[in-house]
Amino acid sequence: MEYYKKIWYSKDEKKIKENELLVMLDLNEGELKKMPKSDKISEKYVESVTKVNNDPFFQEYMSQEEDQRKMQNSLIREAEDTGYEKGIKLGKEKGKIKMVENMLNEKIDINTISKIANLSIEKINKIKKNLVS
Repeated sequence: MEYYKKIWYSKDEKKIKENELLVMLDLNEGELKKMPKSDKISEKYVESVTKVNNDPFFQEYMSQEEDQRKMQNSLIREAEDTGYEKGIKLGKEKGKIKMVENMLNEKIDINTISKIANLSIEKINKIKKNLVS
């Protein structure tokens, strides 16, 4: 559709005429009225689209569809944000584990590591056990 939209905005009357029906698919009501009505099919199309666009049922349907699309986009953004936050948290946890591993390799006292890393002795011993394995 982007191709046909470019044809419309190019104002090249010859190309618009050659692709008339396809160009009309992506035009709003005001743009449709500007289309040259060179044949009965074009006239009927413009008339039909105008009628549909003015139909309250259609307008309500499109509004509901748009609401659903917006809701879906909001849910996607929320999921992305949640995933991002989880990734940050996981990265911090892995960084803390790596720091504890480095301190253990340097033979720093477990009580000191616990204070610095703000982790329990049990958690540090678990990291130590995995480090040896």
